[in-house]
Order: sequence, then structure tokens, then C-alpha cells
Amino acid sequence: FFLTVGLYSDQMSSMLVYFFLVFLPVMYGIIFAVGLLGNLTSIIIYVVRLRPWKINSVIMVNLALADLQYVLSLPFLVHYYITEDWSFSDAMCRAVRFGFHFNLYCSILFLACLSVCRYVVVVHPLRAVQMQRKRWAVVVCLAVWLIALLEVTPMVFMLTVEKTANNITLTSRIINLSLSLRNLGDYV
Repeated sequence: FFLTVGLYSDQMSSMLVYFFLVFLPVMYGIIFAVGLLGNLTSIIIYVVRLRPWKINSVIMVNLALADLQYVLSLPFLVHYYITEDWSFSDAMCRAVRFGFHFNLYCSILFLACLSVCRYVVVVHPLRAVQMQRKRWAVVVCLAVWLIALLEVTPMVFMLTVEKTANNITLTSRIINLSLSLRNLGDYV
């Protein structure tokens, strides 16, 4: 979303158009291809090959699952930025935004959990033995999924898809701003 900050120029407007119509679709496409391949590969390796399961392994699988969920939403964003039109349903709009934010929170929390595990192994090696149990891993991962779900769920009810004269626009009720790619000049 764009806020007007007093910079009104054609150069800035053309840079924003390039960013949304060229750069983002290309980058999201690359991230989709690499992320899909990488996350599926890591999940398969962890599930099929890795034994015994310890807390770090379980957290890494959950991190890959959260990232995979985000990666699967990217083709919809690529379509949106290329066509400048959200041709999917309101529910799909909410699901894509939910996926982005849910992945963000899950990834941060899973990485924090990995950091805590490393800290305990280095600073408190005797306690680390207790933490390596599979039960701890399941409890930690369930807590992360639940916390992220509780943090992101209210956002789903604050998003709408509104049809405008030129475009279908994702609008957030929280800050009451909308973005129409065809009217970028109105925002800069």
C-alpha cells in the first residue's frame, strides 16, 4: 500500500508500475519454483530418511510446511500482478493474504524455537537431553501453529475484495487504503 508523502513525479510512478507489473511477478515466479522444489525436497528427506526424530528435525519439517503453504499462494499473486485484476473469489483473496501472514508468523516463531534449542544445547547441555524428546517437539510445534493462527485469524475478517470501475482491488478495513495498479499515479 502507498501513502502519499509529498513525492509527486512521473519517474516515481513509472518505477512503481514497473515494480508491480514486472519485478514482483518475476520474483514471485522464481520464489515459487525454487521454494516448491526446495521445501518438497526437504520435507521428503526429513520424513523418509531422517531418524531418529529430535526436536530440531520436527521444527524444521514444520518450518518447511509453513513455507510450502506460502509458496503455493504465489501463483495467485503472480496472476494478479500480471493481469491487474483479482479474478478469484473473495475467499481466495482472504486465503492468499492469510497464507502470507500465517507463514510470516510461523516462520519467525519456528526460527526462534530453533534458536532457543541451539542456545540450550550450548549453554545448558544437560537440559538439552530432556528437550530432545519427541513429545517436546510436538508440544512446541502445536503451540507455534496455534499462536500464529490466533494472531492472524482476525486479519482474515478485515479484508475485502471490492470491484472498482477499472479493477478489482484488495482493500484492508484496518487502514482503509486500496491499491489499483491502473491508478498508481493517484497514490504517489
